[in-house]
Amino acid sequence: MSESKKTGNPWDMRKEERDFFLMAGDILSAEERKDVAAGKTSIDPGERLLRYSANFGAGTAPTASAEAPKTIREPAPVFYAPGGFSKAGDLPGAATAKAPKIPDAPARKPAAAEPTPAGSGYKPAAVRRVTEPRPDRAPAIHVAIRKKTVRFGKKTLLRDVKFDAGYGDFMLILGGSGAGKTTLVRAILGESKADGKVLLDGNDLYSDFKKLKYQIGLVPQFLTLRVNDTVRNTVMDAARIKLDRMFSVDEIAKRVDSVLRKVGIKELEDSLICNLSGGQKKKVAVAVQLVGFQKIFICDEPDSGLDAASRQQLMDILKEISDSGKIVMIITHYPDDAIRLFTKIVVIAKSSADKAGHLAYCGNVADALSFFGVSQLQAIMKEINPRNEGGAGRADFFIGKYAEGVRR
Repeated sequence: MSESKKTGNPWDMRKEERDFFLMAGDILSAEERKDVAAGKTSIDPGERLLRYSANFGAGTAPTASAEAPKTIREPAPVFYAPGGFSKAGDLPGAATAKAPKIPDAPARKPAAAEPTPAGSGYKPAAVRRVTEPRPDRAPAIHVAIRKKTVRFGKKTLLRDVKFDAGYGDFMLILGGSGAGKTTLVRAILGESKADGKVLLDGNDLYSDFKKLKYQIGLVPQFLTLRVNDTVRNTVMDAARIKLDRMFSVDEIAKRVDSVLRKVGIKELEDSLICNLSGGQKKKVAVAVQLVGFQKIFICDEPDSGLDAASRQQLMDILKEISDSGKIVMIITHYPDDAIRLFTKIVVIAKSSADKAGHLAYCGNVADALSFFGVSQLQAIMKEINPRNEGGAGRADFFIGKYAEGVRR
């Protein structure tokens, strides 16, 4: 019998916090963000349920919300409209936050504003989530890998890779074949520890792996879904594993329903996995991760094997997940399809000196294009790939250029 069945509410969550999570309020869609900005709905998570997830799987749980660990903090959702802050809250400096301007890329048209309610004094407008971090908090995730070796230390795969990401970041991880992207992902997941640190809200993933592993989810390149099971059963089984200690059977079912709707596969819930298209299967894989407490989603080529329209739709879904206050990291062979969506890019290049992957760039997309002297993200690959793979063989140059810029 689950803990929630025995005690009713073992972590003493407020009803509004539980309802917010069960209705997937932690994954606000674009339409819901418009409604919040227009004052048409009162979605308000308060301190956010996710702060409780720090203890999920740790064996013990606080008996009152006041006992939740103070080191695990989730930023309150803030929505900014050109006419002013939304009713969801205020964030210092948010009014000046701007999305990176991408050269030669047409701006996305804002959604039409809703009519202003009479006498409200509020001016609704198209909104976007403010992802600029609070000045008083550390980055949500901090990756600092000095070295990652295999074969008992005889072969080095990664060296000197360091970057940060904040809640709301939609990050692209770019690198050629053999540069170390998969190795980096495994190090961030904690599956293969590196010589260094991966900090989540200031907590060391390697030291507290049992407690923090539930907060990082992976959508793999090669899906391992049970082909003869239904969509609903697949997501429900994942939810039972991730949530059973805290929620009743009915609450878990409610969470599953909400997530299926958010990902756009509710109408497919009774379909067998084997009868789905490639894009639909990818959505199921996203839902499997989204149903739990994950704060960080790593997607390894989620758009592989999909047509252009399906790739764009999936990227839009993943962007909405990041906009809801989570971190999404993407590895893709089609980076320019989503060039206007990425808030940050990390480039890993393979050095000819030690044959290991090094950090060649970390920053926003516009600056990345300028740094590499290109007009498309795909062209970065040509610059850093070796000549025998059709590239310009300039990996060492850019690794050194970026390292010199960091030292200044």
